[in-house]
This record gives sequence, C-alpha cells and structure tokens, in this order.
Amino acid sequence: MEFAGNGSIQAVNQSIHYNHGSYAKYPASALYSEEVFQNFPLYLYTAMTDQVNDSYSLVTNVSLGFHENKFAGESFGFSVSVLRNSQLGQGILNVKGNLVTSGEASTQQVYRYESTEGCYFRNVASKNYTILYDESGEVCAKIGF
Repeated sequence: MEFAGNGSIQAVNQSIHYNHGSYAKYPASALYSEEVFQNFPLYLYTAMTDQVNDSYSLVTNVSLGFHENKFAGESFGFSVSVLRNSQLGQGILNVKGNLVTSGEASTQQVYRYESTEGCYFRNVASKNYTILYDESGEVCAKIGF
C-alpha cells in the first residue's frame, strides 16, 4: 500500500499468481495431464481533495480480475482454454460538512472465455444505476489453437 498527499491518497497494486497441475497414468496406459495458470490482479486508488469551505471530494477507482490459462491433454486429444474476467469501478462523492451533497459512480465488466470447445464474450457497463451497454456473443478472437 502506498500513501501520498499527507495520507489523503492511498493506492494498492497487487497481483497474485497461482499455478498448478496434475498428471495421471491409468492402468490401460492412458495418460492425462492438466496445467493451470491463474492470475488475480487488484488495483485500488482513493484520494480526498483538500477541504475548502467545509467541502471535499472523495474519489475511488478499483479494478480487479481473474485470468486463467488451462491446458489439458490425454491420449485421445487435448483442450485449451483462456478466461479473462475484468471489472472496473469508479466513484466520486462530494461532501459538505458531514453530508454527501452529490455522487457519481460507474462500473464495467468484461468477461471473455475462449477454448477449443467454443467461446463466450460479455461486456457490460453502467453509470449511476443506468446500464450504458450490455454486449454478449459467441464470436471471439482466435487464440491460436
């Protein structure tokens, strides 16, 4: 965590990486293996403006995600998949005294799954309780299988 502006700004930038796999050999000589690579990014930023006439603004930005690459194979074939789930959020509160006088917020989520079996995509965003767009489909970019 980082602090700046005499404590009026805080930021966290973190990423957790996790990898695991398995390998099995069956009595009939069939092989199975799986490798999974995962990443969990997180970024958080908050800032408070200087107080003027007993008023200030609080700004917050957050982004987080789940990213996964999976490779699985056996003697009869293989599969590959890529998953990306990213979320963003922004908000601002304007405060006078101890009362919130106004505020604004927005969010966005992008979900993309692509594999040797198919794919799915969704992108949705909102601002102040209103959905700005919601796009989804099964048309995805080629990931080079």
